Amino acid sequence: MKYTDGIVITRGDDSNAFNNNITITLNTELDLTGYTAIFQIGKDQQWRFDNITDKVLNIIIDKTRSMSFKEGTYYAALKIFEPSGLCKTMFRDIPVYVRQMVVNNPTE
Repeated sequence: MKYTDGIVITRGDDSNAFNNNITITLNTELDLTGYTAIFQIGKDQQWRFDNITDKVLNIIIDKTRSMSFKEGTYYAALKIFEPSGLCKTMFRDIPVYVRQMVVNNPTE
């Protein structure tokens, strides 16, 4: 995976609306059967992937979760766990830019 521009999140928006995707593709010949991964933004927002055999991780940030971020710049990381429990941080310092909400969501 290469990143140059980072990830942009707008508070109150769903990251996967209108076919937008935040995707990490793992470029490896290794069979990832039994491997797991955690993608983390900042210190406490995590997405766990229990099956990464297809080597594609889709990060979906729904509007409720995007509202939990304060406006500003965060950094994300990806850690992969072997079936034996060994782990490795594969990527770190992926910039994540959180922009303020522009249009309020209706109250339901």
